[in-house]
Amino acid sequence: MAETKEKKRTLFDITGDMLAFFDLMDEAENDQEVNRILENWFDENHARLKDKADGYAALIREFEYRALAREEEAKRLAESAGAMKNRAYSLKTRFMTAMQFMQMDRLDTDINSFRICGNGGKKPLDVYDQDKVPADFIRQIPQIDREAIREALEHGESVPGAILMERGKHLRIR
Repeated sequence: MAETKEKKRTLFDITGDMLAFFDLMDEAENDQEVNRILENWFDENHARLKDKADGYAALIREFEYRALAREEEAKRLAESAGAMKNRAYSLKTRFMTAMQFMQMDRLDTDINSFRICGNGGKKPLDVYDQDKVPADFIRQIPQIDREAIREALEHGESVPGAILMERGKHLRIR
């Protein structure tokens, strides 16, 4: 004889069962036998819910740890990429300096060709003394002071265009 294995219940299934339990409890208010059967069913479903919750917590932690590991690896790789870019820039600058020293603006090899070219785009700008720049050339960017608004609202003042909202909720797993 083959053993029959109970199908794994999804969180959705367990939640549905728990909601059905509460509905049935309301209907069987005074029937002791039905209440006893329902209590056993509740205990069974509650145990399943606890097992499912522990599985969810383990999976959540696993994904959080993987995300953290990948963030750290991405940071390490970004630093490594930055170092490689700096090395390439340093070698390019050194080679260009050597070509300029030898008064060469072009060098062709069997594999590569090198050219010293002028940069395109807008001409570089050097603002060497900001204090002397006229006010017409200084951009004022309006910025909302969120903390001042929050403080005013917390003290009962009205601030048109702003309200304090309810805090959100999150799931804490210990």
